[in-house]
Amino acid sequence: MSVSEYGILTQIGSIDARMTWSNVKEVRDSGTYILIVGHSGNSFFVPSRAFRGAEERRELLSEIRRWHGAA
Repeated sequence: MSVSEYGILTQIGSIDARMTWSNVKEVRDSGTYILIVGHSGNSFFVPSRAFRGAEERRELLSEIRRWHGAA
């Protein structure tokens, strides 16, 4: 899974899927996970262990919220 200003990209083997920020219903910080919920019901749980530290997590969450808000 990767995120950018264009949305979310997931890839498993040769299959990939994309979700633009306009297709995201909600971005929530549960404390343990960053939860990204799509209008279709697809959800992504990004665990805190995916980051090198709390600052990196905060920075990405801030960017995700900015990208989502601008969509």
